[in-house]
Amino acid sequence: MNKSNEHVNRAHHKPVVERKNAHLSDSSKQASNFESVKTSSVSSFEQLGIDKPLLMALKDKGYTKPSQIQQDSIPIANSGRDLIGQSQTGTGKTAAFALSILHRITPELSVTQALILTPTRELAMQVSKEITELSKYTHVSMALLYGGQDFSPQAHRLSRGAQIVVGTPGRVLDHIKQRTLKLDHTFMIVLDEADRMLDMGFIQDVQRIFSYIPNSNNRQVLLFSATMPHEILELSKRYMKNPAIVRVSQQNLSLDSIEQLYVSVDGKVKPKSLASLLAVENPQSSIVFCRTKHGADSLAAILEGYGFSVSALHGNLTQNKREQVLNSFRQGRIKVLVATDVAARGLDITGVSHVFNFDLPNDSSSYVHRIGRTGRAGAKGKAISFVTSLMELKDLKSASTRTGFTAKEIDVDLQKAPEFKRVAPRINSGFQRPRNFRNERSRRFPPRRSYRNSR
Repeated sequence: MNKSNEHVNRAHHKPVVERKNAHLSDSSKQASNFESVKTSSVSSFEQLGIDKPLLMALKDKGYTKPSQIQQDSIPIANSGRDLIGQSQTGTGKTAAFALSILHRITPELSVTQALILTPTRELAMQVSKEITELSKYTHVSMALLYGGQDFSPQAHRLSRGAQIVVGTPGRVLDHIKQRTLKLDHTFMIVLDEADRMLDMGFIQDVQRIFSYIPNSNNRQVLLFSATMPHEILELSKRYMKNPAIVRVSQQNLSLDSIEQLYVSVDGKVKPKSLASLLAVENPQSSIVFCRTKHGADSLAAILEGYGFSVSALHGNLTQNKREQVLNSFRQGRIKVLVATDVAARGLDITGVSHVFNFDLPNDSSSYVHRIGRTGRAGAKGKAISFVTSLMELKDLKSASTRTGFTAKEIDVDLQKAPEFKRVAPRINSGFQRPRNFRNERSRRFPPRRSYRNSR
C-alpha cells in the first residue's frame, strides 16, 4: 500500500487519452477544455500495478482482465491526478475507483481518508459491497451512511474508525454537522453518477461537503458521470485541478447482446399489452420501468391481477420493504419488478432477461441505463419499449440510434393476455407516510365547529 504522504506530483503526470463517444451531448463537448487521455491496452490487472492482496481478491471474484474504463482510469487515479470518467452502467467503474482507493490509502491510519458519494442508498450499498469484497485481504475499515436507517449505529461505526466512507450526500452532511464524521484527513473524494446527483437536487449538498474537506495540494477528486451537463462541468472546474478525461464509448458496453424492440399501442391497452408480452416471452426475471411512483403501484396491482408474481419499487417504500422486495427478486420469488428510474439506479441485480420501458425515459442517457440492466456477463437480453404516439416513436428511435442500433417494431397479440382477476388491495404495501402525518392533516383539515351547544 502507498503511504498517504507519498502522493505523486500532479504536474508530472499528463498521460494522453482519447476515446470516441457517439452519444455525447452538446454540454459534454465543452469538456474539450480538459485534457483527454489515451493509454495502451493491457491484458491483466498485474500490468496496472495492483497490489498483491487486491489481486487475490480480484481472483476470488473471477476478474481476470480489466475492463476498458479500468484500463484507462486506474493508472491515472493511482498517480494522484484528478479524473473525470464518462461511462454508463455496467462498465466496471465501481471496481475502477475502488481499486485506486484501496491502493492509495494507508490502513495504519484510522482516520477517514476517502469519501465516496452516491445519489441513492442502493448504489451506496452496491459500492460498499464491492469495496468489502475487494478489501478482504487488507486491514481497511469502511462505514456505510445513508438515510432510512438509525443514525446512532452509523455514528458508532464512525467512532471506531473508518478509512473509507460511502454514503448519500444528505446523510453524510448530517454526520458532518453532528461532528460524528470528520474529514480533516480526507484526500480522495469520489462522485459516483454525478449527473443523477444533479437530477435529484444533491449538488448543493455536495458543495457543502466539499467546504469541510481541506483543499490541499494532494487532494484528489474522481468524478464519474454518464453525461456531462453544464452544471457538472462547472462543478469539476470549481473543485478539480487539471483533470484527465476518460470516455468509454457505447460500443464498449456490449449492447450488441441486447435486442431492442418496441410495440405501438393505444394508451388504454398498455397494461394488457404488457401482460400479453409477459405471457409470451415468459422472462426469467424482468424489470418494468414507469415514470411515477403512483404509476408503478398501479401497474404492479394490475399485473398481479393477471396472475404474475410482481412487486413495485420506488422511493416511497420504507428501507426494510425495499430490501425485502429486492431480496425476493434476486431469489426468484418475484419475477417482475415494476420500478421508477431513481429507485432502480445502481441496483446490484444480475440475471435480468427482459427490460420493459412501459413509460419511455426523458433522455437517451436514461434509456441506456435502463436497457443496460439486461444482457450482462455475456448473456442475451431483450429491451421492449411501448410507444403511444409519433413523438414517442421519434424519441425512441433517436435514443436507440445513439446506442449504435435501431429498435425494431414487433406486434402484440392481446388475446395472449392471461385472464384478469381482481385482487384484494394491499394492506401493507410498505408505503412510508411523512413524519407527523396526523398532525399535518389536522392542521390542514381542522374539525368542523359545532354550533349546536353554543347557542
